[in-house]
Amino acid sequence: PTKNIQRNASMATAMASSQHSVRSRSRLSCVAVATALVFAFKAKWGFVASDGSAQLPAPAVACRREFLAVAAAGAMAIRAPAAHAVEDIPDNLPTVKTKSGLKYIDVKVGTGNNPKPGTKVRVDYSMYTFNRFGPIMLDRTKDRNEPYSFVVGNTSIIEGLSEAVSTMKAGGVRRVTIPAPLAYDDPTKEPQPKAFDTYQRFKNAYLNPNRNTKPDLLLDLRLYSFEGS
Repeated sequence: PTKNIQRNASMATAMASSQHSVRSRSRLSCVAVATALVFAFKAKWGFVASDGSAQLPAPAVACRREFLAVAAAGAMAIRAPAAHAVEDIPDNLPTVKTKSGLKYIDVKVGTGNNPKPGTKVRVDYSMYTFNRFGPIMLDRTKDRNEPYSFVVGNTSIIEGLSEAVSTMKAGGVRRVTIPAPLAYDDPTKEPQPKAFDTYQRFKNAYLNPNRNTKPDLLLDLRLYSFEGS
């Protein structure tokens, strides 16, 4: 009986040890996969919490295979960031800073009058934000072959765009750096990217309530002729 008790005790100990080992490996596997997923989402979609950590969206990924697929996509995003160089402009052009904090460089000064508040104008723009990889293109009207129309001073338009255009002339080309307070202080303000993938980048950069600081917005503008120009 004593030997049976000892044997049973040894078997119980071995089973407990085995189960502990399996649970430990399972925990490690889950931690590894979850960590990969966090970095994948942070790299590919850039969900960032106020403390700078990745913030996962609400829907859960169903299986480990999907976890690993997303992690692989994140790794690809780290190796090949979606950075796009802004168009080159001459280095000797002066930068003007207004009282509001807006900065602009006139690449080409147009002719005629400046558009007054209430004037409907059309512009071509290239919109960029910035991250650690450099400038990221968010939207470009030329890709749609459709200039953007708006009324100068309309409160539904980001303040920085109205201010920048109000001192331009028809035919002018200007590079504008808009600080966050003059951009998307209201999430409904326009213009906003239309494509799904670039809108997600835009949303995370400017409409994310968990983000403490927002990057500057860069716009390359070309102003077309308008009534009164």
